[in-house]
Amino acid sequence: MTLDEFVNGEEKIDIPTFIVPVKYYEVINELNNKDAGELFKALFQVAKNPDEPADGDKYFFGWLKAIFDMMKVDILSDCKKYRRMVINNRRNSKKGGRPKKD
Repeated sequence: MTLDEFVNGEEKIDIPTFIVPVKYYEVINELNNKDAGELFKALFQVAKNPDEPADGDKYFFGWLKAIFDMMKVDILSDCKKYRRMVINNRRNSKKGGRPKKD
């Protein structure tokens, strides 16, 4: 089994945080507070359950859907990177971790 196969669903690894890049500032700033709040709730759902369909996929339309889809791609990519890091760290710790310096 490759690392990618393992990362893509063999083990549930909770993501402790997700990053919202500053590059989205202008776009988010143009949304009204209601839409911005719904967007962030949907993004939290993506980060919490990256392997499940998000409500935003069903309920967002137009520009809000486009913004959600762009941000969702970034979050899913970050989740995959985090999972990879956790799995690599676990594998390395089973091998004894970093050798001690004398």
